[in-house]
Amino acid sequence: IRGTTITTIVPDDPLGRTPVYDTARTPDGAILMATHSGLIRVMGQSRTTLVPGGATLTAAVVSLAVQPDGTVWAGTYGDGLWRVMPGHTDRLTTRDGLPSNAIRALVADNDGTVWIGTADGGLAWFRNGRFESLDSTNGLNSDYVGQIIDAGLSVWVGTAVGLVDVEKNRLFSAPSAAATVVSTDG
Repeated sequence: IRGTTITTIVPDDPLGRTPVYDTARTPDGAILMATHSGLIRVMGQSRTTLVPGGATLTAAVVSLAVQPDGTVWAGTYGDGLWRVMPGHTDRLTTRDGLPSNAIRALVADNDGTVWIGTADGGLAWFRNGRFESLDSTNGLNSDYVGQIIDAGLSVWVGTAVGLVDVEKNRLFSAPSAAATVVSTDG
């Protein structure tokens, strides 16, 4: 919405699917759309598919994060995590250390850490070229993480059973002592 003008961007999809699960803006001003058809970059009238989707729900891109350097992270419903950099795109999965291929939330931190909420592997983060994680076996109250908010010194994590405040410095030094449950559903 600009002024009184509303512009609608509908993703191209051979099967007619129109949901947009997440959006983000790149440093150069492009709009990114997470869709069944994959990760779509929109700049003016030009559209480019950066990551392919597919006919199955597992390939759908459902969450996005953009780092200050322009690196784009795209989480799929069940096919892992895509990293898109100028001239290079790769897909990271459980084979690479990701605790789950079912991504539900992504946040790019100012220090370069990428926070990853998964459907069944808890909270993960990609830092210094590797994945680490916190789940129900080492301090988190649930393995489902559907929301992450960067709060500076901590990340707020929305799980299936409540809200958790995770202190970043404690997490990096002693993961099981970093999570504090703020509220639960009973």
